[in-house]
Amino acid sequence: MQQIARPGVLSARTFTPGRAAAPPAGGSVSPPEPDRADPAEAVTALYRDHAVGMTRMAHIMLGSRAAAEDVVQDAFCGLYRHWP
Repeated sequence: MQQIARPGVLSARTFTPGRAAAPPAGGSVSPPEPDRADPAEAVTALYRDHAVGMTRMAHIMLGSRAAAEDVVQDAFCGLYRHWP
């Protein structure tokens, strides 16, 4: 299957966020148990696993990479503030 590059759409080769890591090879990792996990470690693990995909989706929805990164950052900051 041939991939067609679309202008303005991020791909795995063009997206290089400052602190996000590649998803794990075996698939998504389950989030840690909220009552046992340190909030910073738990949110960091979730960010590492999901920030790239969320930023790509937000970029498609918003049409701006900077706005997409801001939205995702705000989402994770809110998650950290309200972690059980």
